[in-house]
Amino acid sequence: MELIKIINFKISFGNRDLFNIPELNINTNEKIGLIGNNGVGKTTLLKAIDQNNNLNVTHGKIVKNCSTIFVPQLLDYGGISGGERERQAIDKAIYNLKREPNSLLLLDEPTSNLDINQQKWLINILNARDISLLVVSHDRDFLNSVVNTIWCIKDKKVTQFNGKYSDYEKFEQTKKQKEEAAFNVHQHRIARLKKASTQKLQQGKAAKKLTHNKSKHKSYSDWKTKNGERAEKNLLKTSHILAKRISNEKVVKPITHKKITLKNITTNLTSITIPKNSSLVKIAAQEITIAKKKLFTIPRELGIKATDKILLTGNNGVGKSVFLKKLYKQKIEGIFNKKLRVGYFDQNVASSISEGTVISSIMKTTMFDRSSTMQALGDLNLKEHINDKIATLSGGQLVCFNLAETLLGKYNLILLDEPTNFLDISSIEALENFINDYPFAIIIVSHDKKFISDINVKKWEIVHQQLLTPSYVHQNKNIDKENQIELLKFKLDKLMADPNVSIKEIQNISKQLKQLKSK
Repeated sequence: MELIKIINFKISFGNRDLFNIPELNINTNEKIGLIGNNGVGKTTLLKAIDQNNNLNVTHGKIVKNCSTIFVPQLLDYGGISGGERERQAIDKAIYNLKREPNSLLLLDEPTSNLDINQQKWLINILNARDISLLVVSHDRDFLNSVVNTIWCIKDKKVTQFNGKYSDYEKFEQTKKQKEEAAFNVHQHRIARLKKASTQKLQQGKAAKKLTHNKSKHKSYSDWKTKNGERAEKNLLKTSHILAKRISNEKVVKPITHKKITLKNITTNLTSITIPKNSSLVKIAAQEITIAKKKLFTIPRELGIKATDKILLTGNNGVGKSVFLKKLYKQKIEGIFNKKLRVGYFDQNVASSISEGTVISSIMKTTMFDRSSTMQALGDLNLKEHINDKIATLSGGQLVCFNLAETLLGKYNLILLDEPTNFLDISSIEALENFINDYPFAIIIVSHDKKFISDINVKKWEIVHQQLLTPSYVHQNKNIDKENQIELLKFKLDKLMADPNVSIKEIQNISKQLKQLKSK
């Protein structure tokens, strides 16, 4: 059944046209992922389908043959955590879906505040039922797990791709490779045309000179002089035609990214550089608390070296953000290198309002060259806003500005608390590359599974009120194993000394001991 039909639909926001849709529809049990860069109108389209009267529709119509249930992003339920308030809102929406079977669920970035376990819950809920869904999301793992159709808003158009997000990614990658190949072929063609044009121009000039010389000597006949003039004109004409073809042949150069390395840094790094294996921070074993309440324990000393890249994971509410804030303010027990310079991105803290523009403020603090700085601003969709006053930026743009300031600043340790929450997919992919190439230390908190799998980091995890590292877990497994072996040996000795014990009992303990030793 056709739930939604969009016909010749054009929408604007203020004085700006957002997109145009000749025709699209949503059918029963279809699950559609709506993607696109920030600011292209994804949320606006959700609101239009929900028939929000505050939108400026310039043309066309949306035919609704169903009711819609809309769960917006960033709900405010008071003091409840983001993950819990998101879950409550989705629970309520699912309950309403049961009461209204002929309905369409609209979700706007539902995984932004959910930890990994909560994301699994949401995926199971959406897959376990015959739900018709249109969801805005930048979470690629979530999209792959739930949707069967992709709508992409790009260049003021909404295009449809039938298939999973991973299939869409492959399609776009192949398309990009073809565009790059076509661009390279075009560049070779332009080079050949320029060479031919230059040759014809030179030949034309030579013919003109020869004709001029011949005209001075009466021994040459008039027809040879005229023939030389015609050759001259033809060669120059051919040169002009080739030059015109060159100017008319335009192919857009595909966007390429250069790696962020020490070579891209223009600032003197003496004040922040330490040897690769030296420690920036040594964190003592301690309890991490807030308002005298224990959050978790650090059971043994932890070290952060000059080029360490660390992912800090754990469920919502275990204390990850508290730990980052305390580390940033040096409010935890430990030894801090004198050269330590820490940058901290907190998605919930707005930048101080400044009279400066985006570019003037960034250039004051960046340690990278202008080319790398502009690339990073472009990746965060700030390039067209570089001359805007910081005070005029929208909430999402301000978050991206804060992130850019942190990534590009003169730091040797940056702390990123959920950096992907307000980024679109292309920006997240660029951030992955930046993190993998970044020459200094980073600690990241994230629940984005695809993002986590694509960055090269070691893992710290807060679980059962302990901050654990892989080496600590491995060491304690070995200790537990040794303790179990000693316990089984003790049991075996007791059984062997007891005349009333059967051979079978002794054999069982011996078997357990042998299996444990072989692990």
